[in-house]
Amino acid sequence: MIARRKSAQDASAQSTLETINRYSPILAYALLALGSLVIYRDFGMSWDEGVQSEYGELVLEYFRSLGEETAALDYRNLHLYGTLIELSAAWWYDGTTGEWIYIRHLWIGLVGLTVVPALMALAKNYDASIMLPILAAAAMLMLPRYNGHLFYNSKDVPLAATIAIAIAAMAYYLQPGRQVWGRAILVAVAMGTVGAIRPAGLPIILVMVAAGALALVFQEYLRDKKLPTELLQRLVVQGIAVLAIAWLIMIALWPWAHQAPISNPAYAMLYAAKFPTPGSIFFEGTYILTTQLPRSYLLHNLLLTTPVSVLAFFLPGLVVLARRLSQPERDAFPVEVLIATWLALPLLMFLILVPVTGAGIHHFLFVLPAIAFIAAIGANLVADLLATRISRITSNIIVIAILLVPLGDQFRLHPYQISYYSELVGGLKSAGHSFETDYLVSSHREAIGWLNKHTFDKGEENVNVLIAANNLSITTASTFASSRLNLITTLDASREPNLPDNIDYYISSYRYELDHNFPEAPVIYEVKREGIRFMVVKGRAEEP
Repeated sequence: MIARRKSAQDASAQSTLETINRYSPILAYALLALGSLVIYRDFGMSWDEGVQSEYGELVLEYFRSLGEETAALDYRNLHLYGTLIELSAAWWYDGTTGEWIYIRHLWIGLVGLTVVPALMALAKNYDASIMLPILAAAAMLMLPRYNGHLFYNSKDVPLAATIAIAIAAMAYYLQPGRQVWGRAILVAVAMGTVGAIRPAGLPIILVMVAAGALALVFQEYLRDKKLPTELLQRLVVQGIAVLAIAWLIMIALWPWAHQAPISNPAYAMLYAAKFPTPGSIFFEGTYILTTQLPRSYLLHNLLLTTPVSVLAFFLPGLVVLARRLSQPERDAFPVEVLIATWLALPLLMFLILVPVTGAGIHHFLFVLPAIAFIAAIGANLVADLLATRISRITSNIIVIAILLVPLGDQFRLHPYQISYYSELVGGLKSAGHSFETDYLVSSHREAIGWLNKHTFDKGEENVNVLIAANNLSITTASTFASSRLNLITTLDASREPNLPDNIDYYISSYRYELDHNFPEAPVIYEVKREGIRFMVVKGRAEEP
């Protein structure tokens, strides 16, 4: 009787555990969505959010007017980009006033957080381990660079999340004997969403998906010692349908693509590969043109901005993945090829093409979920090895505790996790003198917020504030400025010792050393972390 009761209890516990595991991606996303409500207002604007949001509003007008309002068709170069996030954000905040930027940020964050359930779903279709989805989620959440972009990067964060979703959908499709139309359409929708956010993402995810499909064909060929004709025909037919559906989804909400549904998207993809507008990046202590980046730039940045604790698990995970790739007879082989391509493709793209890119890694954020997932594989291996000497629960706790080490850094840097550097270069305190930090000038929000209060407390009105900004980045300051501040922009380096007579305050980021302007003007406020200045506020000489 006792044995039977214990057996029933064990079965009930196992059933409960399986239920929790089945719905864990949904539960994880719900918790993260609630958590985002606590912090999303802390983040400032990226330097190009002003024009991106305006583009979304123009696209909204295009659809409202049934195509009569055509300003979205040639707005800057943004007509070359997908509209899904910009349009949906504009629709959500339409009619609001001061809240628009926070609504936009919340929406971008909610989309970006879908990367976590996507990785958890991928883990379920890759390995039977109950811990792998949890480890994948933990590794992803411990990547400060992704979290730093999470609430205001409307292109690269949603792109990374939707590529992760497409990878998870393809892994679901690649399960043995499961190449059915329902799963193929799921892949098509995911791929189309990638293209609807950033058209250049469609050929990237297409290569990844094709690699997984070819691996499946190769695996079947090795097993049967003959070409799997039936499977190959099914993959070709479904592949054509998948591409067609994905293309239609990509262009559905894209006004410029409506003008030429084939050639315009194709041009936009080529444009992204050869971005013609160079800039400069602070790298290894000097500013270099984005057309002259070293081939190692992306790999170098990934190495320095990925926490050591994640890298410590990524390396054994990479070894495990490489070893499994040498065993194509395994059922998981096509999924492993898919994951390996996810990691290798962007690195090879940069190594071969050396494209013009923005500062840091923000144009390649979509490689971070791959790093997190491979780190989870490595963490799972370490937990298995530890479990041979200690209890499974203890080994899991140890591994998770190691993964969560960067949490302290993220709290200290908040909301500037974009400026994170690992212990390999001495953290931000050391790397901040040689590499980009708050390069999207989101710290304008904090500096302007301080000045709003400062001028209010002093009873000042019609205050002239000189902002080191261009026609794009001025929005990061003006959006948060009170009516008593008159903002004037400059990007000139000044040799004058003090502020001009008609200027009351000067605000500048560290970029291009414009914070060194007016050296005798007293610094009355700084936005900084770990001793590294992001933004400075200077006043007149008589300021206390």
